[in-house]
Amino acid sequence: MEPDLASTGRFTPGAQSAAAGGGPSARALDGIRVLDLTGGIAGPLGVLQLAEHGADVIKVEPPGGRPGRALPASVVYDRSRRSVTLDLKDPDGARRFRELLATADVLVEAFAAGTMTRLGLDHAALRDEFPRLVYCSVPAWPTGSRFAGRAGYDALVSARAGLHWEVPSWRPGPVFQHSPVASLGAAYLVPVAIMGAIVARERTGRGQRVEVSLLQGAMTLTTQNWNWTDTGQHGLPNTFPSIHQAGIYECANGEWIHAAMVTGGKPTRTEGEILGIEDVAPAVLFTMPPAQRAAHEAKKAAAFATRDRAELIDELHAAGRNAEPIWPPHERFGHPQLQATGSVVEVVDPEAGPTTQIGPVVFLEKTPAAVAGPRPVAGAHTDEVLGALGRDTPGEDAHGQDTVVRAALGRAELDQRDLGPDAGRTSWSAHGGGSPAGSGGPLAGLRVIDFGQFLAGPFGPMLLADLGAEVIKVESIHADGMRHQNVGPFLGCQRGKRDIALDLKTPEGLEIALRLVATADIVHHNMQKGIADRLGIGYEHCKAARPDILYCNTYMYGPVGPYSHLGGLDPLGQAANGIEWEQGPVPAANPPLWYRYGHGDISAAIPSVLGLLVALFHRGRTGEGQSVWTSILHGSMLHTADSWVAADGTPSPRPALDREQLGLGALYRLYETRDGWLQLAAARPEHWTALCGALGRDDLAADPRFATAAARAESRAELTTLLAEAFRADAALAWRRRLDAAGVPAEISADTRNGETLLFDEDLVRLGLVTEYAHPIHGRVRQFGNLMTFDGTPTRQDRPVPLYGQHTREILTELGYDAATIDALHARRVVSSPPDDYPHPV
Repeated sequence: MEPDLASTGRFTPGAQSAAAGGGPSARALDGIRVLDLTGGIAGPLGVLQLAEHGADVIKVEPPGGRPGRALPASVVYDRSRRSVTLDLKDPDGARRFRELLATADVLVEAFAAGTMTRLGLDHAALRDEFPRLVYCSVPAWPTGSRFAGRAGYDALVSARAGLHWEVPSWRPGPVFQHSPVASLGAAYLVPVAIMGAIVARERTGRGQRVEVSLLQGAMTLTTQNWNWTDTGQHGLPNTFPSIHQAGIYECANGEWIHAAMVTGGKPTRTEGEILGIEDVAPAVLFTMPPAQRAAHEAKKAAAFATRDRAELIDELHAAGRNAEPIWPPHERFGHPQLQATGSVVEVVDPEAGPTTQIGPVVFLEKTPAAVAGPRPVAGAHTDEVLGALGRDTPGEDAHGQDTVVRAALGRAELDQRDLGPDAGRTSWSAHGGGSPAGSGGPLAGLRVIDFGQFLAGPFGPMLLADLGAEVIKVESIHADGMRHQNVGPFLGCQRGKRDIALDLKTPEGLEIALRLVATADIVHHNMQKGIADRLGIGYEHCKAARPDILYCNTYMYGPVGPYSHLGGLDPLGQAANGIEWEQGPVPAANPPLWYRYGHGDISAAIPSVLGLLVALFHRGRTGEGQSVWTSILHGSMLHTADSWVAADGTPSPRPALDREQLGLGALYRLYETRDGWLQLAAARPEHWTALCGALGRDDLAADPRFATAAARAESRAELTTLLAEAFRADAALAWRRRLDAAGVPAEISADTRNGETLLFDEDLVRLGLVTEYAHPIHGRVRQFGNLMTFDGTPTRQDRPVPLYGQHTREILTELGYDAATIDALHARRVVSSPPDDYPHPV
């Protein structure tokens, strides 16, 4: 069913609330202190997730506060922390900051390259004085790359990375993405990187520098599409509409719906029966000739157009099928599932007043996350924090102006606790501490059992493997369904694992699985509610095998609430959270548009890693295991986290994508040149003046229509027409050189041919952001490499995707089975190894 909105237009509040001074206690990261020097999106939103798991986050701002805090996005991004104002250019301010640093576990910064060095606060200057400090940098571009010094607005990173060409649309050419995907990808990774370094510190006793660039955030989203091999490039189809827009329909009331083609479980009625048309299985649909498929889609569209959306969703749900309304982000606050899981919170902001916001997106059984309080007034805690010691930051963030840009275009954006490696805790891993200090990645010594399939489940364990954990994929005797459906997505979430194929429905197969669990630290899967329990590998079963197990289930909706029995896919999370609505853009009279990245799958998978690392840290302190869950619906909320609702029901303002999907305004937009496309990001007043000079049109700067930011916004259409005509007069490279010389941020929007040019970029290979390994079927495989860079516990991503059952014999031998028993298990089809006539494409 659809949300029941109050007649006043105000949404019914969720179970949580936070007012000034309020907040929970006894959370997993209590005692961890984080100094937050970040602006933009990735840093604040990433650090927020640590704050709501209990970290004491102190926002260090310049006197008067950071410029970005005036933007509506700050209402959400900067909540749950304290604020201290210091002038780091002033000797006394710098001294007091170092005193504060002596009490911290983590420092997070997002300044332009060289800023922290000029302040004497780069990692090299601090590591000897603060050897346990975790120093996290969130630059736009990777440190050491040839583009490290370039302007780092989100759209510029997406342009150079080729993401503009990854979402096919209503017209040929690149597509500006309303969702700032590079920043958001990084926002998911930042807390994982920090927690990885904290966990490593428990083993090594040392802090280290970690880095998550916006480029790494962008590459995160390529996991199922950018997989180059000797046998070809493998990924989801991107021919429009193809698989890309399947399931999006307009209903009788002019509202939009996304109906899932595959929902898991066993629906009691077919889609055709509900709509009154002929049924065609998805596997058949995707292989139909284009004309035949188009005719079938037309019949479906006509059937949907006769139905009321709310009634149709109820009917689909009653039949065990799934669908979500496609609506603006703020309408999600009435979603029954978000209400039921306490994921809609009331926060009384000191400036905006009572607001309705999203809650935390990771759920821990024994140490739940919670909103700790509203965004503080700048400097509200300066005396409190510095007084406890016995006293923005200059420079421009590498991408801290993203929120400024988006707001200017109409958006409501933009005591060191020495626990020691053994203090008050059991061994952090099941293997008694794992690898020697500094070797094997931050999670060396950790063992993970992965029962997941498809993408939302296995991607999380793959990240754990990337960070050094030993991951064993327990695969169905019938094989992971993704092995046959699509090679690319399978390659994109399975590397670095060993694989055992067994039949969990046999007593012997279940015994093997639970013997594996008894040796492990973590169990992870994405089964629908109840399935793991029926198989005998539910949380209670696994806890009986290992009492301190950390157990994570990623869902479509979660284990409680009215939708908890339903499965689903990535697009449903996009639909419910307004992502498809804004990308259409529907307000400009376009249909909704689904991003093919797998936003929702990634949004469930990466938070599951964060939840497990937070739980692992808690277990290290207490010896206590627990269950963790995430979902596609909840994780996808972070993509539009900056959407909130005021007390009178008014949604926070958001930027408007134009109908052509080229940008958010005349100065933050894609422009066609004589031979290609250019992304312009003239975000600051000085950029406008410089742009006029580069165009040879100094008269425009004095033109009353364009003289101020407000005037330029009012005259958006006229200014866009003028600039479009100017840019068509020369080549993209010529324009970029001219704008570089003038100091105007811009990048060529590069079609990387499904990532091929990036995957063979020498700089990225050298920096480890691209990896290559040998696969027995596909030969050389190239994918993104390290998504998080650790200088003290380097990671590796060169272990290949396993074949079905490739390590069955090896793993059984390690469990103590002799050769004769292993042969007998194979003969009875309890377990399996790769046959000579290997039937799978990967």
